[in-house]
Amino acid sequence: MNIDHLEQCVIARRSTDLSGLSPAEQFEHIQWRAKTILPVDALRELLSEKRPLNIKYGIDPTSPDIHLGHMVPVQLARMLQQMGHRITIVFGDFTALVGDPTGRVATRPLLSTEDIGANMQTYTDQIGKILDLNRIHIVQNTEFYQPLSVVGFIHLLRRVSVNQLLQREDFRLRLQSSGLSAAELIYPVLMGYDSVQLEPDIELGGDDQLINFSLTRELMKDFGKKAEVAITTDLLLGISGNGEKMSKSKGNYIALNDSATDIFGKIMSMPDDLLAHFFHLNTDITQEEWEELAQSMSTGTVNPRDAKRLLGRLVVSQLYSPTAAKQVDQGFVATFSNRQVPIDALDFQIPDDGIQLVTLLRESGLAPSNNHARQMIRQGAVRLVGPNQEEKITDPTHLVTPSHRDWAVRYGRHFLHLI
Repeated sequence: MNIDHLEQCVIARRSTDLSGLSPAEQFEHIQWRAKTILPVDALRELLSEKRPLNIKYGIDPTSPDIHLGHMVPVQLARMLQQMGHRITIVFGDFTALVGDPTGRVATRPLLSTEDIGANMQTYTDQIGKILDLNRIHIVQNTEFYQPLSVVGFIHLLRRVSVNQLLQREDFRLRLQSSGLSAAELIYPVLMGYDSVQLEPDIELGGDDQLINFSLTRELMKDFGKKAEVAITTDLLLGISGNGEKMSKSKGNYIALNDSATDIFGKIMSMPDDLLAHFFHLNTDITQEEWEELAQSMSTGTVNPRDAKRLLGRLVVSQLYSPTAAKQVDQGFVATFSNRQVPIDALDFQIPDDGIQLVTLLRESGLAPSNNHARQMIRQGAVRLVGPNQEEKITDPTHLVTPSHRDWAVRYGRHFLHLI
């Protein structure tokens, strides 16, 4: 398989005009990216109308950064944008005061309006790495709630029973453990009211939002509106490979604002068995292309490490540029090939505040104890290997920082890849 040709095809696909696709072809493209379509027949009917559809994607600006997991539905939104459909991003500046309780084990911290406003700006910048901001409509859901009187708010809540809300397993678990605030309990109602106001044809989100979307559809019907079609995408797994979804709280994430080097290094540190998952959710590879790549890896004609490098380049090129992707890839090759570092060297994740070299050697298992590590360092047996350089370290307290990510530690004949 020609990796370079595949890379060029996938990159070119991001800017391909898909407006000429037939309804059946559009459906096929959407189905390949979707986890759930609710209901399928309604989506087919919408596409058959051959008009620009109104697509909604909502996100609460609850923190400054967003990660690749948040971007999976946005990738689908970009494809729909290429088909000629209209995308509306709803920033939940009102619902961020509540915080989406879906899957949470505790109440989110209360945010100030200043924090929410700052987060919205960073979200716009980050989403702009995926979507054409000149062709999307951005709204804030305070627009829907500021005009709503207390009486109107009560009438809204009367449309949904507590029994409906408590059918959710995550709500029942919260009630049995840390508790659930009244504000969190009504969050799905607020989310549904956004759609009542916007009347989208389609709403996009992660598969953990399916219960919220189902309630939204019922609420729209209750208001006499045509129910939206809900399309969910798979939840992106974290880079640690333990089966948990990508999460900032678990430290297993890749932020859109990470440096190109950090993004590439984190992808290179992932277990090989995550390749299919990440290629599917974070690139424009087709099913046929992935199957050919997977077959090439199984027969040994393509090294999984080279497939992972391809994934890293594709992600970096989208979030930065193809030039940046080429540079970080060349830096990786320079570190591991030119310095004769084994390509399958063990990985060690550097804490954000750095780590002393003696501690790193012990925690990584290269040295059996701190005393042994200090002795080896003082004897000159430990080196930091970076692109086009190799530095002997003789100070056991030498601080290894995040700037050393994608470097390696050489300990005698052993190597450790720093991520």
